[in-house]
Amino acid sequence: MSPVENISSLLEKIQAFQVVKCNMHHERVAFDSHKKPIYRQTDKDIFFDRVSLCDVKHRKLRLGCAHSSVNMNFIRLLEALEQELPQQSQQFLVFKKTFNDLIYKIYALDHKKGQLEHDLALFKLTSSTGSNEQLKTVSKTLKAEHEMLMDQLLVIKSDIELFIKTILNNTY
Repeated sequence: MSPVENISSLLEKIQAFQVVKCNMHHERVAFDSHKKPIYRQTDKDIFFDRVSLCDVKHRKLRLGCAHSSVNMNFIRLLEALEQELPQQSQQFLVFKKTFNDLIYKIYALDHKKGQLEHDLALFKLTSSTGSNEQLKTVSKTLKAEHEMLMDQLLVIKSDIELFIKTILNNTY
């Protein structure tokens, strides 16, 4: 395969990745038909069941997913492009660092969302009255932060695609 064909093939693979604003739906606690959280309890801890993850087929292409190898696969493609375009190595290092920094923030947010959903379910389980408005406000804040991070992820993906297209147009 010629360099231009290989670079074009790598670009197509990068273009296949998606950025989906899922609001970390998978962190939500599952509820029974009586709208009570589904859980199991040990001597000291309560463990809530979560809704199912997205289908594996979808997770393979959805950047930012904290429950698949998608992000590492994306980095591997950037590394393959860096090998094909060693003169652009510095730019690929910047792309990889920016991408990894975003992914770290998304993973950290995913953990916060999981804990918050646990707290919301615990409140629902243990409180017959009262309001959990503060927890709901935090949930909205986390969702907004997730949307912002996913927007940034879309920008970096678009920047990478544009960078590669520009190289292909100007060099080959």
